Parts: sequence; C-alpha cells; structure tokens
Amino acid sequence: MTVYDGIGQSESHIFLANQLGKPIKPGSLGAPLPGYRVAIVDDDGAPRPPGEPGHLVIGNDHPGLTLGYYRDPERWASVNHGGWYDTKDFAYVDEDGCYWYVSRSDDLIKSRGYLISPKEVESALMEHPAVLEAGVVGVPDPVMGQKVCGWVTLKPGFAASPALAEEVKAHARRTIAPFKTPQEVTFVAELPKTLTGKVLRRELRAQGAA
Repeated sequence: MTVYDGIGQSESHIFLANQLGKPIKPGSLGAPLPGYRVAIVDDDGAPRPPGEPGHLVIGNDHPGLTLGYYRDPERWASVNHGGWYDTKDFAYVDEDGCYWYVSRSDDLIKSRGYLISPKEVESALMEHPAVLEAGVVGVPDPVMGQKVCGWVTLKPGFAASPALAEEVKAHARRTIAPFKTPQEVTFVAELPKTLTGKVLRRELRAQGAA
C-alpha cells in the first residue's frame, strides 16, 4: 500500500501532499498542490533557506482559503501578513522542494537559543523500553528561556523511581542532541489528552509553571 502524506487545515483544506506521478519522500508533507503558494519564512516574513525551519505560510489569495473567523476579525488579521496566511505550524523545505513538519508554533520549545520540536523529544523518550507514552513542553526558565520537561507514563511491570528517570534521560541523550534532552522527567498515571487522543501540551505547560 502506498501512503501519500500531506497536510491541511480547516481554514485551507489540503495544501501540501505527496502526489501521484511524483517521487514520494516517506514522512514528508510533499509539495504544494496546484494553485497554492507556500513558503517558509522567519519572524519578519523573510524566506528561510532550504533545511532551515520557519513559519509555514500560504498565499492568502487562494480561493480554497477561508475568508475569516466567525465574528473574530482581529484573530484573522493576526494570522494574515503581507499576502500570506500563517498556519501557525513550523516546518522546513528541502533542496527538492519537499516540505517537512516540525511542530505547532505554540508548542515549539525555545531553549538556550535553540528551537526544539517536542515531537522529536517525545519519540526519543518513547524508544526507552519502560516508556509507554510521553508528552514534552517548554517550561519558563530564567537562564535557558525555557527548559525541556517531559511527562511519561510507564508500561506495565515498571515502577517510577528517580533512578529510572535518570535512565530515561540518559537514553534520550544518546538518541538526540544533548541540548534537546529533558532537564526533568515526571512520571504520571496518564497524560492529559483531547477527545481525539492528542496530548494537551497546554495543560502540561500549566503544570510545569505551577
């Protein structure tokens, strides 16, 4: 079975996808669908070079893009700048013009000058044999800006302990760059989730800031 990954939103439908008749890059979002202008830009709206993450934006002249948010023109204005609609996703484009997802902008962790994808850290934590699920967020820190903190549920047969927390962090450090490794790992019975099963990172951020 061939899987054609892509991405879309309620505001725009699908605008990037791996497409029939074109080479597929597993895990990528593919290339812009016909008629869509898509770009990766920095905080000032300037294009980012290939391989460098930035804001994923869509030309706001496409007829498939919504005309606004119901009774909330201020919110709509906040995501439209210079002819572009900001999807609030972070991504990058490679040399072949394929786009790769990084994170939601609100979820991206900014620590010691680095941008860190929580999904990458969660995947590293879940590779440990004791870890069932993981949720990772950035928690305000006066020195680092944000520190990387992870919440973990354990598989049956494993018991939470300080030693296991250090072991899980050490495993992550061997899997991803050291600056991405969580400074803290907290064991919980379950992670807060949406009705569709996505981790509610805003609740984890609230717990971390408490």
